[in-house]
Amino acid sequence: DSQNSIEQLNLSPLVISTDQIVAAQEFTIVTLAKGGTPPYTYTLIVKKGDQEIANEKAKHVKGGLMVDTLNLEKGAYTINLGLEDSKGQTAKLAKDITVNDAM
Repeated sequence: DSQNSIEQLNLSPLVISTDQIVAAQEFTIVTLAKGGTPPYTYTLIVKKGDQEIANEKAKHVKGGLMVDTLNLEKGAYTINLGLEDSKGQTAKLAKDITVNDAM
């Protein structure tokens, strides 16, 4: 029954607003949810090694576009984004980034 089938929930690759992330300067991350059943709820967790730096839970998005602004100190980080649609389908992505000293 193709009319009742729901497209698998997916996330587009994470896009970062700059090629060179600089310490103490804001940058933006963007991703797009595809499929599933809106509205969506997402969680953004930023880790430096095993230490959780930021944890933003239960942000609600009616459309599929997710935009967040971050400001981090120098170091290597992993950005983890988890997404859930209104029917309980989930999708996750992770991206490693490096924040450099100010020039």
